[in-house]
Amino acid sequence: MHPGKQLSKSRQNSSTQGKDTRILIRFPSGVRREQSFSSTDKILSIYRYVDSLGLPEIGNYQLISSFPKRAYSVDQMGMTLKDAGIYPTAFLFVELL
Repeated sequence: MHPGKQLSKSRQNSSTQGKDTRILIRFPSGVRREQSFSSTDKILSIYRYVDSLGLPEIGNYQLISSFPKRAYSVDQMGMTLKDAGIYPTAFLFVELL
């Protein structure tokens, strides 16, 4: 194997390394987006991801898990995904407030 190819492969692996949590997010419009996070990321990371999408119909909202039904709001922003039970996969709804 060519050394340059080996280096680029290891860079690829490191860019996805640590992304062990897959989250599917459903928006009020019915659109779904999937994003990977690290289990040590905070719930705030999911909010930042949703905000980064710049969807005009999203104003004030909270994230809701379907089972067990739970709202992830300001009080939980500092929790890791693993501690919040959003690991290794989760399906969250964006609920407008």
